[in-house]
Amino acid sequence: PPVTGINEINSIFSGTTTISFELPEQRENSITELKLFIENQDLEEKEFKRLNFTDKSGQTVLFKEILGILTGGFPQELASFIQENHMMFIYGQEESFSEDSLSDKRLVLILEISDTDAVSKILKEWELTMPDDFKNIFDLDTTRVASSNFLDNERRGIQTRYKNFSLPDRSIDYSIVSSLTGRHYLIITNSRESMYSPVDKIKGL
Repeated sequence: PPVTGINEINSIFSGTTTISFELPEQRENSITELKLFIENQDLEEKEFKRLNFTDKSGQTVLFKEILGILTGGFPQELASFIQENHMMFIYGQEESFSEDSLSDKRLVLILEISDTDAVSKILKEWELTMPDDFKNIFDLDTTRVASSNFLDNERRGIQTRYKNFSLPDRSIDYSIVSSLTGRHYLIITNSRESMYSPVDKIKGL
């Protein structure tokens, strides 16, 4: 069984650069300012940088509050299954299928969860509104959806649910992944590649 009190994600992503983003006092401006902040970061392809969120006083903002700010409708019932260990990263996207002005960086959310069955059920219900909830922070054009419903994908035995807008380099992907020590992590991101990369790290591949 996993050892309590150990932040495994810190170990898995040890050596990753941490950058801090100060939330504006006007919280409604958070997404716009965060996207500008991310665009100004220098990232190599396949590189991770950890995002730390602070308030004006320099105090770290609770992760659940961040989820509420960045999504339009974060399910409150999900909050009770989120453990203390979680991280948010920006990721240097390599795979690209279209030439456009959109960012070559992706956002990766990793949350340790306590009940995989309960969380899976919540996520399936959330799929109905997830594209609208994430469209601003993920830069999704929801009019270019490739399928009416979320689809299943499997890679190296890991199941992923995804919806493309309209190609795999601009999507919503989510998966629940078990680490080598038996901890369970929910990953939500906005491309196929930015899902594969953290999954491989958590699985020790």
